[in-house]
Amino acid sequence: MFYAGVSSSGVTATGSTIQIDDDSSGSFYDNGGNFDTGAYAYTAPAKANYTFNFKLEAVYNEPTPRAISDIMGAFIDVYVNGVKDITLNIFSNNSTDTWIWNDFESTSLNLDLNDVVTFRYSGMKFGIQGISENNSITIATGTEVFNTSYAQTLGNNRTVDFGAFFNDEHTQKDFLLSLVRMFNLYIEQLDDGKLRFVPRDDFYSGSEIDWSQKLDYNQAHEILPMGDLQNNPYKFTYSEGDDLENEDYKTLSGRIYGDRTIRVDNDFIKNEKKIELVFQPTQFIEPKAKRYYSIMSTDKGETAAGLRILYYSGTQTLGSPYILYDTTPISPNISYYPVSTHVDDPYNMSFDLLFGMPKRINTYGFTYSNQNLINVYYYRTLAEIIDKDSKLFRGYFRITPADFQKLRFNSLYFFEGQYWKLNKIFDYNPQSDGLTKCEFLLSVFYEPSTTGSRFVGEGGFDTDNVFNPDVYVPQGRPKFLPSPNGSDGVNAGDNIGDGGDSVLTGDGIENYGHFNMVVGSENVSVGTFDKVTALNCTDFEIPEGERVYVENYPVVGAWLGSGKVVNIDDTDSPYLATYDDYLILCDTTNGSITVTLPTPSDSNKGKMYVVKKTQSANSVTINAGDGSVLIDDATSHSDNAKNGYDQVMSDGTQYWIITHGH
Repeated sequence: MFYAGVSSSGVTATGSTIQIDDDSSGSFYDNGGNFDTGAYAYTAPAKANYTFNFKLEAVYNEPTPRAISDIMGAFIDVYVNGVKDITLNIFSNNSTDTWIWNDFESTSLNLDLNDVVTFRYSGMKFGIQGISENNSITIATGTEVFNTSYAQTLGNNRTVDFGAFFNDEHTQKDFLLSLVRMFNLYIEQLDDGKLRFVPRDDFYSGSEIDWSQKLDYNQAHEILPMGDLQNNPYKFTYSEGDDLENEDYKTLSGRIYGDRTIRVDNDFIKNEKKIELVFQPTQFIEPKAKRYYSIMSTDKGETAAGLRILYYSGTQTLGSPYILYDTTPISPNISYYPVSTHVDDPYNMSFDLLFGMPKRINTYGFTYSNQNLINVYYYRTLAEIIDKDSKLFRGYFRITPADFQKLRFNSLYFFEGQYWKLNKIFDYNPQSDGLTKCEFLLSVFYEPSTTGSRFVGEGGFDTDNVFNPDVYVPQGRPKFLPSPNGSDGVNAGDNIGDGGDSVLTGDGIENYGHFNMVVGSENVSVGTFDKVTALNCTDFEIPEGERVYVENYPVVGAWLGSGKVVNIDDTDSPYLATYDDYLILCDTTNGSITVTLPTPSDSNKGKMYVVKKTQSANSVTINAGDGSVLIDDATSHSDNAKNGYDQVMSDGTQYWIITHGH
């Protein structure tokens, strides 16, 4: 985003580039560093749709007054890479000899990365129906151009210009202050002029300094309870979200997602202190077992606007393919996906970017930690405020220039038999050897918050932390459910689905079907299939319903691990064997028979078939797949003897004859 203008008035001839040469003074800015004040040009930082607003402030004096009074139109051509794209027509006042412009026009441009935009004055026109005139114009300092927003198209491996997120609504200052508020940062200027940003608990790591001889007891001093000087309550919150999920959350709970209110036990103080971020909260969901996505949608099917802040947790490997694309890429990646939510790691959560635990979360069997912004970065600060024994000391100290030079707010100062933290210095004068009023806060050690966690849906107070304890997430699916699906069933583990009448024990089981049993398994997708039994399966997607699967392989009840007995004759030739077949009896009385085995693959590795010829006439030929698959060292194998048989097994790439005879 940028906002630039003309630094000095000047006459501009027809066809000249308008000299927009100021993007830093006053209210002007160029957050992304994309406007060149020397070339008077803007370079697009990304492929996107940009909206440009051009305000013309100018004057033209006619040497000979016109016969009638009318408006004058000035033409501003917008060039992209040296080629005119569109013309803006900005109108002046009515006049016969002096026309003044003070108006703006807007236009939208679809730009590619590094496209260059300039603005040229190309003439004027008297009246609506007049003809173009090549008169020079005096462009004044009020001439400005700015782009308010653009829809950025982000591509794979494309660098994102972070400055593009800042505009007249969201500034760099808002962003920085929100980080300070989130992490309770203290800011200190170092001797080299640099700023040091550090969380409050890490800030007080300076020296211990004895000031017991510097306090002047002849002057009035006072000790005040800390609680009498503070606010009540303290409300920590994100900005109100404009997406459907946040609107729904506020409707149901009356609160902003992830907010937290801390109350001081003092009925006489009623001045609320609000610590609010520029960021909007972002909820996340678990649409499939163990897969987490942030969500921010609108009723128009678009992504909601507003600044967001999320935790990038790296990429997560998928147990089974799951593709979510607007357009399928040439080489789709289906092995992992990026995880970015408001928690550090949804698979093993230990920290939350929210101030407090939300009232609900759209996950299944999720273990939620109490380590959030309040408990990690504000807990000791709030303990200090809430503590009835916490106090402030105000008195007069004799501070020399040497003392002042070494003064640090992160040091501890000893007087009155206790250590104190410096809070304020009032009107210090280095030219005077007098007394200086100082304010100190009693230094007391407070234990940090205690880490704890509970399953989503259990609720209850965070009893590990006594200062205004938070409440664990009361709405969601806990780890153990008496009825996990749409109707009766049993579920033990982090599993999802709205199927019913099923028994699921394990983790990452996805079940939308009925009458299924998945036992001792992990990351198994049953889908909508019914009557499935799966035992000890891992990272497996059920391919067919009404089947039994053991360790990712289908089995048949007729002979566990083997299969069915099949009787065929020449009318069935060529016979295509199925996975369920085991013993194939071939009656060759009236003709020869060809038996084609399934193509070997990982899914049938270890599968065994027995092909037996029961009659003496004719022959039995065995092949596999498309006929090119090897059986031992050949693509086919024949048997001519009565009662001859071959026992073959798949290794995933070919078949091997284990035994044969008659």
